[in-house]
Amino acid sequence: MLDFGFQGNVRGFASQSGATDNLRGFFEADDYYTDADSNAYRLPTFIGNHDIGRFGRSLLDDNPAAPDSELVARSRLAHALMYFARGMPVVYSGDEQGFTGDGGDKDAREDMFPSQVAAYNDNDLIGTDATTAGSNFDTSHPLYEAIAEYAGIRQAHPALSRGAQIQRFSTDTAGVFAFSRIDRDEKVEYVVAFKNAETEQSATFKTYAANGSFSAVYPASSAPLQANALAELTVTVPPLSVAIYKADTALVARTEVPGITLTAPVENEPVRDRVEVAATLDAETYAEVTCGSGWQRGSLHADRH
Repeated sequence: MLDFGFQGNVRGFASQSGATDNLRGFFEADDYYTDADSNAYRLPTFIGNHDIGRFGRSLLDDNPAAPDSELVARSRLAHALMYFARGMPVVYSGDEQGFTGDGGDKDAREDMFPSQVAAYNDNDLIGTDATTAGSNFDTSHPLYEAIAEYAGIRQAHPALSRGAQIQRFSTDTAGVFAFSRIDRDEKVEYVVAFKNAETEQSATFKTYAANGSFSAVYPASSAPLQANALAELTVTVPPLSVAIYKADTALVARTEVPGITLTAPVENEPVRDRVEVAATLDAETYAEVTCGSGWQRGSLHADRH
């Protein structure tokens, strides 16, 4: 099943520069889609397709006076969210060439080879002076290069594709949205910070690495970072971009089980709908809590990180 909710929230974040709390709230609802054999991490994520139209069209509609360089940056930002947040990224062919379309369905089905459709050929593509009247297999297009780089990073760092996503920072305005990703086997913390405002900003937030150092993954030329004794890390993110860092050491395994406080339904009260069972730990630590409940007709299991 395609994650249409992701598409809408990414548009609000990357194209409309909405409050970063919106993305945080969206991801925090992932628990609603966790059961015995599936979860939101397995959903294919996308930012445009033939049904709802291309993300390039959203960018033009939301930012009619923006220069081409800004549209390219916002598209890169949206694709970065798709590649480094939970889920399985799906790129709609032509998006890597800056296709924009005129809307959904047939208006977003441009040819990659030279087109003879007037409604396609009059579109103003993003990141290029080309039109769909010619071939569009340009491996030097800025969006093609960005997507290819993101794919390489995702493949080289499995935590960015399958690791637990732990919310770290957001605000009620445009700015920085950050989370950590940790693979359950590797146990190395990655910090991913996105910026949807047009000014450079810094954000300070908790990690699991007290006094730990972090090396830059993207951009690779960025200077390393150092967390303080409280495990707080300060990340500076340029406008409309993403920054990724990897902890230089793995998490230290705990020798004891952390204390757990469960928030559950009131005893003997009827349960008529979904009920949240929340697990709160007594320490800031990476842990996996599994809730199992037996029912007359099957069972339900949910993982929380």
